[in-house]
Formats: sequence, C-alpha cells, structure tokens
Amino acid sequence: MVKELGEQEQDLIGISSYPRFVTSNYSPDAIPPDYFEEIARHSGIPVFVTETGWCSGSDVVPASSEEKQRDYIARFPELLENVEAEALMYIALRDLLPDLKIDVPHFKTLGLRDHENRSKPAWFACKRIKELPRTP
Repeated sequence: MVKELGEQEQDLIGISSYPRFVTSNYSPDAIPPDYFEEIARHSGIPVFVTETGWCSGSDVVPASSEEKQRDYIARFPELLENVEAEALMYIALRDLLPDLKIDVPHFKTLGLRDHENRSKPAWFACKRIKELPRTP
C-alpha cells in the first residue's frame, strides 16, 4: 500500500497494536521477537506505534495481570530493536474508573497507573526504558 501511494510521500507509517489478542496463550512471552519488523520491512519507512497497550485486569477473559502488563512493556526494546521506530505511544496513563460501563472491559485496566493514580509495575518498566541510551 505504501508503494501505491508513492514512497516519497510518506515520512513514516503509523500502526495500532494490541498483541494480547493475537498471541496463542495471551502472554507477552508469546509475542514473536520480530512482531513489528514485518510492517517496517514492507513499508521501508520509519514506524510510529501510534497506540498500544496490555490490560492488567484479572476480571477479563482470559485473565491478565499487572505482571503481564509489565512484561509486555519490558519487551518494547527487544520488539523494536530492528525497527526504525520514530515513536511509541502507550494508550493510557491511568486506568478507567472501576464502575464505568464500557463494552470492552480489557480497556478499563490499560493504564500504567491505577484509577487512583498509584503506580503499577508497568509504570516502573516504562521508567526503566526511558533511562536506556538512545541511538540516533
């Protein structure tokens, strides 16, 4: 598709990804290490992960956890290692209020902090990534 639009016309390609829904056992460990590489390979231009997240709720089916959410975030450096990634945008700083009625309960616990603004393990995983040396 990028080539059809004219390769010189795009600066980067934006993608939205929630890999929890496509892994075999709903685990961050099940995400292939080259998960983001295919889009980069086919587009030939830098990637911007415009939206991603992993829920931490145990009340979703199948259940998740704060540890799985943390493990997903901790994998970002590996998952983007061979991709020319311009940016990555995590979907939510804070969880939604618990009594809020929404159609997709997975989205209630995507936050790096809980609904009372307490840090979850994922928050600290993000902070560790921020401290990594940057490459030009």
